[in-house]
Amino acid sequence: MEILLTVITVSYNAEKTIEKTVKSVIRNKSEYIEYIIIDGLSTDRTMTIVEKYKNKIDKVVSEKDFGLYDALNKGIKMSRGKYIMLLAADDSLIDNSLEIALKTIKPGIDVWCGTIVQKNSYGYFYEKSDPDLEQLKYHCSLRNPASIFKRSTFEKFGYYDTKYKCDGDRELFLRFYLSGAKFQIENIPIVIFNVGGISTADRTKLAIPEGIEISRRYGLSEEIVNRYYNKMMKQEIWKGKLLRNGLTRTLFGLLYSDMLYPWFCGVRNRENNKLSKAECKNLEIL
Repeated sequence: MEILLTVITVSYNAEKTIEKTVKSVIRNKSEYIEYIIIDGLSTDRTMTIVEKYKNKIDKVVSEKDFGLYDALNKGIKMSRGKYIMLLAADDSLIDNSLEIALKTIKPGIDVWCGTIVQKNSYGYFYEKSDPDLEQLKYHCSLRNPASIFKRSTFEKFGYYDTKYKCDGDRELFLRFYLSGAKFQIENIPIVIFNVGGISTADRTKLAIPEGIEISRRYGLSEEIVNRYYNKMMKQEIWKGKLLRNGLTRTLFGLLYSDMLYPWFCGVRNRENNKLSKAECKNLEIL
């Protein structure tokens, strides 16, 4: 029997979120979908929780690795699916989303990118992938949590670069794009993404320095890189000061809106918007 899709979850000390992630995959699973969990030798209850569902999971590995992207590469190389989806241990699939997404993938497509529903303390927000792939030269304009890759694309253009700690998604997308991979961008929400991972932490310490290195590596001029990232760095510093102040943080929460959200989060795709209660109910996320 041919495996159409492999879902890979990488975990490390994820006892607070892993069960919700695993259960969301099981609800979407079929005989054509394989599920792999790659754990970095967790020291909390992560593997105890995973063990509860072992009869629904095709492969589980728990061993020391060299970080997120090393673990992802390990899962990709042991997968059997024609396509691969990478689901973080604190994210979850929207019910029936995989079936819908797989039906839309066109022949010859290497990377399919959909929409995530970002969950934060102000509600749920759509974050769409940007069809303008040139934006990858500046920032990660595609939504990796809502992306489906043809497995042969990794074999053709290479795997994740393990020297990166947080911006490896963007480097992979950009390398694939510049190497001639075929992308398909769809406005189909498939994943609920929880803010709080390494990529959404203090961007001045890791994400921005890695972003600068990637932009230089793939040909942006020093002048453009400096202008773009100096502006981003100033915004991140200002944002950090704002959120450290209790009063301004409270005021911002009261004023939070669809218009402010993309600007505050540094999102360039301005079509993002907050979900209504009816939309949340329709996607069964409330």
